[in-house]
Amino acid sequence: MLIKCWYIYPNILEQNVKEEIMSKFDFMNFTDVSGNIDFVVHAKKFSKREAIDLFIENLFSEGYRKPTLEDVRERAVRYYRVAPGSCNYDGFYSYCKSGEKGSCPVWVIEFEPLRVD
Repeated sequence: MLIKCWYIYPNILEQNVKEEIMSKFDFMNFTDVSGNIDFVVHAKKFSKREAIDLFIENLFSEGYRKPTLEDVRERAVRYYRVAPGSCNYDGFYSYCKSGEKGSCPVWVIEFEPLRVD
């Protein structure tokens, strides 16, 4: 079984605050080895509209359109102390099944569909 690994974009997580972020993140970037990037927002702390506002405030740049409510998907993440399967990272958040032990709901805004030509 192939497990797709997602990890926190390096500039979001500092080593000295790792333990605090494990259970208390507000929002972060997710990326994988192919370079796909998602903006992930804790769904119990923020609404879909607030997720869009956070995206625009923190990450919006030229070459992308502003996201709409239709661009925001619901998923679940959990923190892995030890990487599952073929992942090469320890201590990271990854997508998981909703309701999985330790999971929390998140709003996800994918960057690629927002790219304008």
